[in-house]
Amino acid sequence: MSNISFFVTCHPSAVYQNNEKYSKIVKMVTEMGFDPMRILFLKAVEVLAEMGESIWEHKMEVYRQLGLTGDQIMSIFKLDLLCKKSSAKKITRVMDFLVNKMDWELAAMVRYPTVILCSLEKKIIPWCLVVKVLQMKGLVKKDLSLGFLGYSEKTFFNRFVVKYEQDVPDLLNVYQGKIGISKLGLVSEKGDDKVVASQLHSSR
Repeated sequence: MSNISFFVTCHPSAVYQNNEKYSKIVKMVTEMGFDPMRILFLKAVEVLAEMGESIWEHKMEVYRQLGLTGDQIMSIFKLDLLCKKSSAKKITRVMDFLVNKMDWELAAMVRYPTVILCSLEKKIIPWCLVVKVLQMKGLVKKDLSLGFLGYSEKTFFNRFVVKYEQDVPDLLNVYQGKIGISKLGLVSEKGDDKVVASQLHSSR
């Protein structure tokens, strides 16, 4: 069965559009650089067909307002189509936390766009705070990629909490959310390595 036949069979809603609308979507996906001979092209068509042009343009504008270039936005979409299904509010909150509070570069988001799909409260915030504390203490490298957010909970816990809990006694409390970002003093404290250390010391 060809890619197109398979796609139509499994995702009929994506092609039950009027001809003009469907042709426009196909043109958009082609201009994004997707290979028409690959199944990913058809999945991109499906995502855009379900989303609608107005929502698509709104999310594009959200990404642009956050500082991403057109090429970076397309790179995100190509790496993980589901990222475009996240709400504009979720995208903004995740990027605001990672870029403005955790000081990760926008380029890091482009390389690992699946972080947008993670739960901000249950995963992104506690895990990133743990990593930030370890970075401030000099226990992990400062240019660590966001790839750790793709780890299983067990793997992350063993690699970043259990491994260093003797060096940082309050690390488990950070991981469990008992010590939050306000106590750690990490709101736009760029380059101040003493902030976290002092906050951790005073919390014991």
